[in-house]
Amino acid sequence: MSYVDKIVDGVTDITDDVTKIVDPRTERLRIDTTSPFKLPHLIRPISTMYSGVIWGISIIWALIIASVLISKVGIEAASSQIMSSDSIIMYILAATTANYGTHIGFYFRSRGNEKINAKKAYAAIEIERHKAKVAIKREEMDLYIDKKEARQERKNKKRNDRRN
Repeated sequence: MSYVDKIVDGVTDITDDVTKIVDPRTERLRIDTTSPFKLPHLIRPISTMYSGVIWGISIIWALIIASVLISKVGIEAASSQIMSSDSIIMYILAATTANYGTHIGFYFRSRGNEKINAKKAYAAIEIERHKAKVAIKREEMDLYIDKKEARQERKNKKRNDRRN
């Protein structure tokens, strides 16, 4: 097996693993959005607002810690402590920012999907309505043609009767 084949197999395995994880979650989202109850519909906005509040609190906390450090040790020492590779402030800010960004992306992406699906449903209804109108017109046309043929047959019958 070549190196490229191993990479392709590895990517395929990763894709299969991700699909096994993502599919049940998207199914859960579909069930939540079609639920007649309000709470499943409000999960996304509530969780997005909650993560936004946590993100805001973490920024305020980081600013307070930074201002206390600056007042105690000076700006150069405080900035080196805050920006160091093992700074808890940077870990917390990065984690809450990533969490909030994920919620924002999920919220707007799933909201966009809902709008697209609503437009697809509306389009399907309009297509069915158009098909029904076409079917009615065809039936009217068939009825018209049948009446026309019946009239023609009566005329032909009268002509034949007159000739005989």
